[in-house]
Amino acid sequence: MGKKKTEDFEKLQKELNSVKELSVQMENQLKRAVADYHNLEKRVAEGRSELTKWGTGELLAKLLPVL
Repeated sequence: MGKKKTEDFEKLQKELNSVKELSVQMENQLKRAVADYHNLEKRVAEGRSELTKWGTGELLAKLLPVL
């Protein structure tokens, strides 16, 4: 191989390694974002459940004096 071809090859290898590293970083960010989203869904569901329990308790407290 000539010197120019060797330099081009090394340059392409460096670019490829950079792209691979960026790909790994982006994949990790995506995994964290998906995990955050699932955690948010879970917290929202728990919050709804708590609000339902609280609302039911408030309603019963208001109805008991009527009975």
